[in-house]
Amino acid sequence: MSVPTDAAHPERWPYEEKVMGWAAWSIDTGYSYATSGRQDWPGEDGYATAGFRPAWWTSPAERNNVKPPLDKFCTSANECAISNPPRCEVDQIPDCDWHHWWHEQNATWKSLCDTDCGHENIKYETLVTEPGRGYRLQYGTPDCNAAPAGALIVESTPDNAQSYSDCKPSADDGHFQFMFNADPATTGPGLGQYEAKGDLYQVGGGHGGQFWYSHTRDIHHLGGDSGLMTIKGTWTLDKSISWARLMVHLLDTGPRPGRPSM
Repeated sequence: MSVPTDAAHPERWPYEEKVMGWAAWSIDTGYSYATSGRQDWPGEDGYATAGFRPAWWTSPAERNNVKPPLDKFCTSANECAISNPPRCEVDQIPDCDWHHWWHEQNATWKSLCDTDCGHENIKYETLVTEPGRGYRLQYGTPDCNAAPAGALIVESTPDNAQSYSDCKPSADDGHFQFMFNADPATTGPGLGQYEAKGDLYQVGGGHGGQFWYSHTRDIHHLGGDSGLMTIKGTWTLDKSISWARLMVHLLDTGPRPGRPSM
């Protein structure tokens, strides 16, 4: 459980072991923020990218031993045998968990808890206000300059939305809408009909301190007009005009395609 790749295979861990794993090891978010919302950068005091504060143990060995014995939650009481455990999660067997979930008395496996058990590590021991809005981002260079005189701007965020930069809240002259291709193999809410939403991100750069981005794909990699990973955006001006020059703000962060099309 001390290897980060363990978390990449959740189907191999029963619920109880997942709880213990999360108590002992935090995810690494790659980012660090102070309570004020200020982003800490590598090398600065207070820089820590853990998603939360896990418990602490008296030694690394005891932390590794947080995992309970195989037979602790797998006995005849829940119709489980460690030599042939039920494959509820692996095979997605309907109603399987109902027969095998642990609902007996509290389980213990630490004889000397003062030295064997984990200890809580509280971040906020007293009442504090809501953490501040994020600012001072390390990546993404915002452009807070005004648009050319007479320009009509169609933003990709709602009016008055604040960014993580020092730019003023957004205001625009139109509206923006995403379009995702639905997966015809799924139906009903919450079943992942729009896979491309998992590849849509924001960065605190660009005009106004916010832009969306995804990854370019060809038709062989779920791209193209009807591809499941295709994302389309439509900027619509809220008024009719006879003639205009279209201007696009080119980013200094992450642009890859050499010939964007419009």
